[in-house]
Amino acid sequence: MSRSDKQLSGKHRPFSVARFCGLVLGLLLFLGMITLPSCGYVGFEQGSRIGDGEFEDEPNTRGPGSGERDDIDLGDDDSSNPGGDPGNNPPDADAGPIQLWVDLPWSELVERNTTLRSQGLGLIDVESYVVDGERVFLGVWHNSRDQFEIVRTDDSEGFRDKWNEFRNRNLHIIDCEVFVDGNRRTILGSWKSGSRERRMRADANWASLLSLRNENRAAGFRLMDVEAYELNGGIKYTAIWERSSDEEKMWKAGSMNEFITKWREFNAEDLRLIDMEIFVEGGRKQYLGVWRSSRGEHGLWTDASLVSFINKNKEFQERNLVLTDIEVTVVDGSDRKLSGIWRESSDVAVSRLGGPDEF
Repeated sequence: MSRSDKQLSGKHRPFSVARFCGLVLGLLLFLGMITLPSCGYVGFEQGSRIGDGEFEDEPNTRGPGSGERDDIDLGDDDSSNPGGDPGNNPPDADAGPIQLWVDLPWSELVERNTTLRSQGLGLIDVESYVVDGERVFLGVWHNSRDQFEIVRTDDSEGFRDKWNEFRNRNLHIIDCEVFVDGNRRTILGSWKSGSRERRMRADANWASLLSLRNENRAAGFRLMDVEAYELNGGIKYTAIWERSSDEEKMWKAGSMNEFITKWREFNAEDLRLIDMEIFVEGGRKQYLGVWRSSRGEHGLWTDASLVSFINKNKEFQERNLVLTDIEVTVVDGSDRKLSGIWRESSDVAVSRLGGPDEF
């Protein structure tokens, strides 16, 4: 298999139209070797039916900055099947291009992460999804000399142990992916060296998430990542907060049209989308976004085919934007729909990937 094919697809699959298109795209566009400088364009490929949004935004109060250490709450899960797979320590390597790899089985994601760390790239976003009945992963790696680690586990205690170990090494979580196979919830996290404190809560319902958001904001923490997934018959949320004094808003919309409306409204308030989650609740697609303070250029492209996503990425690349967040949904078992957020590299340095403390 050629390198470009593997970067696109992760492995051989039974022949299909979608597979054939993926192979052709991989060979022609070399998806896995995307070099992204840092665009100022906002695009929306399609909308869905209009629904009611849920918005909660109490007064933005900030705590005194007590210098607390990272805090983690993984709920009441008592599973005891550790499965952590830490990534390798970063080398003192020259900077390489940003890379995007899709449809990787877990073992190949770990192997690819090791290789890319040796080339000076760190995993900043990871997604998991099921294609043709097989769970696979997508990763986005950025050029960085910082230390990075990755861990996958369905054991809450094992995750806490890694959290504490990495905190003592001055590594803080920058991204998590949560998925459920059967009734077992698995958390996959990526850590990066830095000084910003983090808090994390797993398996919260919507009301609890809103309450935790108010509580953490009062203590001087702002949302940076939210994951939504179905567990035990209901939608649960896992969220990460970082210490910051930014303005922050969150919106849960029942249609892309509504989400676009909020995007434009918040842009006018100098807020930029940093995280987006797309999921199905009650038979309807939901769009959940987190916005933070910024005046930087930015881009968004949603529910796109692989062809559309690649073409839009090239356009954003020419406009000097960096891919910072990606979301994958699968239709009819094999048709991937990709959504992405692009931001200026200066914004990335002080938000998604950490930066100086703001006590």
